[in-house]
Amino acid sequence: MRLKLDCVFAKADQYGTIKSASVDGPAHVIDGMEVAGFSFHAIQKDGGVQVFVDGDGLSDKITPNAGKVGEAVFQIGFKKEPGRRTAGVINTFLRRAAKALEKSKAGCNVLLVRGAEVVE
Repeated sequence: MRLKLDCVFAKADQYGTIKSASVDGPAHVIDGMEVAGFSFHAIQKDGGVQVFVDGDGLSDKITPNAGKVGEAVFQIGFKKEPGRRTAGVINTFLRRAAKALEKSKAGCNVLLVRGAEVVE
């Protein structure tokens, strides 16, 4: 199964408040990550970055973590039970991505997920 996450890059302060967001960012920094047997592939697109998650048992029944500038970054939640595991895997990926983005000094340190859908 393949899940597509529509994302943007953002800069958050030490309290987790979004200070700025950008559709452009270093997709290569987060491309190829793996979490719990799931692989993540990031592609820069107009309007943001698309992250494709490959693995069995994924669900699009998750809630986004994207807020507006001045709001806190949330964790991914789930709408229905099939999304619990997916939310956990994506939250782990987002924490690892944040560390990699911070280390890259690209001017962003958060990946905001705006939506998710199952793709073929």
